[in-house]
Amino acid sequence: AEDPLRILRVARFAAQLAGFNVASETANLKIEMCRADALEELSAETVWRETEKALASHTERFFQVLSECEGLVPWFVELSGSKLAFNGATAIQRFAELPLDEADLDSLVQRLRAPKLYQQFALDLRRYGGVLRSWREVAAEDLMHTLIALRALQDESRIEALTVYLQLDCLMNLVQALARAQFHVADEFRGPDYGEALLTQRIAWISDYRSRRI
Repeated sequence: AEDPLRILRVARFAAQLAGFNVASETANLKIEMCRADALEELSAETVWRETEKALASHTERFFQVLSECEGLVPWFVELSGSKLAFNGATAIQRFAELPLDEADLDSLVQRLRAPKLYQQFALDLRRYGGVLRSWREVAAEDLMHTLIALRALQDESRIEALTVYLQLDCLMNLVQALARAQFHVADEFRGPDYGEALLTQRIAWISDYRSRRI
């Protein structure tokens, strides 16, 4: 019997190798195998390994070849009928560009057992990409709350990944300057009141920073 892994590997080779064409005999065999549910025999780890390699190459071609042989089911059922276009430079960026809402993204991640880092970046892009793209115009309060949600002042990794993808070096400069800034909250503020006072100062700082650089 034919190894079902061959279906994914042919699609990956098509993605990785320029000018790679799938022979008609091979294409027909792949269709027969997919219709016989051969892909269900593969493990999630195997499917993800091939997918991650394809995400680092000509990703559209990978999914195109799978679609042509009816191979999006069962592993990529959320992508059936979707128009795919990728601009990201890395596998994690291209994964985030899949045209999926959060529910479908979660289903795909769970099925493929994709790394949490991939899911986190994809979710961050969906939830916060709009505010970050408009960081110069959005309300300072909205930008500050977005930075809080991303824990940008405690750990730059998530915000940095987004600013690299969105090409927002100037925003990253703001984040780093805000993290270095010193704020003085009056002694009478305690507990939640201290946090609110600090938040107010940081929002005012963002407004001032933007006014001096825009």
